[in-house]
Amino acid sequence: MPAFMRLAAELRESGELAPDPSLGTAVTASFARHTAGRDLMACVLEIEGFRVKTADRYASAEDAVALCLDPEVTALCYSVQATYDLPGIMRVDGLLKEAGIRDRIVFNAGGSPVSRKIAEKARCDIYAPAAAESARMVAEAVRKKRLARDGLRSSIQHYSLTFQDTFQTDKTIVFHTVAPDLNPDRSAIRTSC
Repeated sequence: MPAFMRLAAELRESGELAPDPSLGTAVTASFARHTAGRDLMACVLEIEGFRVKTADRYASAEDAVALCLDPEVTALCYSVQATYDLPGIMRVDGLLKEAGIRDRIVFNAGGSPVSRKIAEKARCDIYAPAAAESARMVAEAVRKKRLARDGLRSSIQHYSLTFQDTFQTDKTIVFHTVAPDLNPDRSAIRTSC
């Protein structure tokens, strides 16, 4: 077992690595025998707070999408090792649409043959050249989708306030919010200038 996986296992066993329920489950997959990238992505997604399901070795794109049918799944992350796997990655977006789940799944592909241009062509939501950065971006995208789905508008760090009225008094600006979920008692939010 690679060192990074041992470390993640130790963190999990010690209780320091706990899933964030708001992120849901991420599916990691790869084509053929390329499991090192898949396992690395699973590890960094766990560290980011996802529960992770890993597709079997030699799983087809259809098999990976089938794992995404679970309503708790919010992301599908593919690790691609060789250029001959690229046609498979190009099919994933269409398969997610056929399954009727594309709108709730954040799709990411990475690995040595995947460039930003290839990720765009495959209609990935997320691309970053490193697994840790991809995992962080996937988590951020899932949070934004959840907020949008739950009817909240996203702006600065996941929250947006819609202002009913704004007025200025001396050196204090007072905002009255109409976002009851974020400010249930509808009290003014004061910020000093």
